[in-house]
Amino acid sequence: MTITSAHTKTTQGFVPVTSYEHFWLNHLPIFIERQGNTIPVPAFIDLFVSGQARKLFLVGIDPGNSAAKYAMYSPQGHIVTLSVPAVVTQAKALATGDQLTTYQQIPHPSLLKEEARTAQGHEGLWNEEGAPPGEWIGEEAIRQDGTSLPTGSTRERMHDPRYAPFLMEGLIELFLKAGYSPGAYDLLGCWGARLEEMVETAQGPHLDPTTKLALDRTFVRHPWSFRRTDPFGRESLWRFTFYELVPGPQSLAGFHLWHKRPDGKAAQDLVHRVVELDFGAFDLHRLLIDCAPGRRVSARRERVGNGMSIELIQPFAQRLKDEYGIGELDDALVLHWLLAGQARVGGFLEDVNELVADVRARQIPGIIASAFKGQQRATDFYRMKGGGVLQMQQELQDKMRDLGRQPQTYLLVTDPTENAAGLLATLDLMVRGHGK
Repeated sequence: MTITSAHTKTTQGFVPVTSYEHFWLNHLPIFIERQGNTIPVPAFIDLFVSGQARKLFLVGIDPGNSAAKYAMYSPQGHIVTLSVPAVVTQAKALATGDQLTTYQQIPHPSLLKEEARTAQGHEGLWNEEGAPPGEWIGEEAIRQDGTSLPTGSTRERMHDPRYAPFLMEGLIELFLKAGYSPGAYDLLGCWGARLEEMVETAQGPHLDPTTKLALDRTFVRHPWSFRRTDPFGRESLWRFTFYELVPGPQSLAGFHLWHKRPDGKAAQDLVHRVVELDFGAFDLHRLLIDCAPGRRVSARRERVGNGMSIELIQPFAQRLKDEYGIGELDDALVLHWLLAGQARVGGFLEDVNELVADVRARQIPGIIASAFKGQQRATDFYRMKGGGVLQMQQELQDKMRDLGRQPQTYLLVTDPTENAAGLLATLDLMVRGHGK
């Protein structure tokens, strides 16, 4: 089995050359064989729903904590991913006169004309009576003192009326990035579910009933319509309808991206056990994944730390409060300042690089020690992922060297959208009959 190095902006380590992850990291299109022809992997499936032919576009959604991550296929067969910080604020007139990308939800839209519904990408009829004011999301909301959306269980998030519209507004940016035009789209989604929200049944893992009910009530067969206005004042109309949201275990999505080929077979047979370290915002998890050839993949997960928000972001926030007398700070804003090395104090930007370096030197060794505590096995392959990897990339590389590890024995992924890409791959294999 051939394994190739993956030294890109988002990874260091080794990836099987036939895996989904190889195509994703190297921005390569995926091609499949269908009826004797080689074609780009389809971005949608054709399905009859209520007697009508529909194109259901495949979407992977990792709701995450600090950001929502998305994945879909471009028309050319590329895996396209996007991360949007989970921050929103109401749009308002800026003193500078600048305009930001603004989203306005259009409630209870009238039915689009049938020809517009069946010909994806065409705009139809829209009812804007009672439309709420526009909002900003993501990085633009952070810069305008927006507030973070709730974390926790899916049910808790859906109770916040801002959360579902935010997720759908992020989908608009994903479709634009993937090269699609404004219009009405039907979707088949794979939702990154927490392990504690999954239950094992004779038919396999499923969402627990209350979580499934919360998702179905919010998204399934419920049209969401929006006007998007870009910084130049150009408007476009979008409408999304999920026809189904299938669960994908969040914890294993990235592994499947690395381990699976687009034909459903294993992409490698050299590694028999993977230790996956997921440096999330509020949890640090370690997964022990057995993937020996000829056996069913199995995994055990354990929580070994508190995550980056508690171990790094909150200590940095406390130092900012102590140094500058700042009051309460939003976690998303603090993370933005930590990565930029600049904080806004009294309306002006202050260089806080020395403060960042001091907090990192104090906190990161403890985070890494928690992740690697316990006996190490020389035969284990390490996969390190999650938003925290970007903040600790050099320290994790140093740790690998301390363990005597060469790059072919680990993979360091700094792109936080890996799970979303893995959810898309899981959904793709399922709809093409390779899901086992």
